[in-house]
Amino acid sequence: MVYKKYEELTIIKIEDITESIAFKTLAKVIAAKPSNVIYCERSGKLAGMISMGDIARAHDMDLDTVSINKQFTYISPDEYMKAKHIFRKRKKVNALPVMRGGYCWAIIPGGMICYM
Repeated sequence: MVYKKYEELTIIKIEDITESIAFKTLAKVIAAKPSNVIYCERSGKLAGMISMGDIARAHDMDLDTVSINKQFTYISPDEYMKAKHIFRKRKKVNALPVMRGGYCWAIIPGGMICYM
C-alpha cells in the first residue's frame, strides 16, 4: 500500500472549535502547499478535512467560508483490505487518513491503491 506521509500533507492548524475556514486562509495554504485535500488539526489531532470539491461547492454558492468535514472515513494502519473496499464502493472518497488514537500519521490517496 502506498502512503503519503504526514510531513507531506497540507495542514491547517485550528485553535478553537470552528465549523469553517475562510477562502482567504485556504488560498494562502493551498498556494504554499498545493493539495486536493486540506487537513484540519486541533491539538495535534485530525479534526476534519476540506476537499477541492468542498471548496468548489462553497464557491458556487457564493459563500465566504468552506465547511470542515468532521465526519470523515478513516482506517487504522492494519486495514489494507478495508481501504480497498472503501475506494471501490465510495467513488467520491479521494483519500483515506490512516489514524491511530486520533492522530493522523499518513494518507492513502485513492488513486494509489491496487484493485486486484
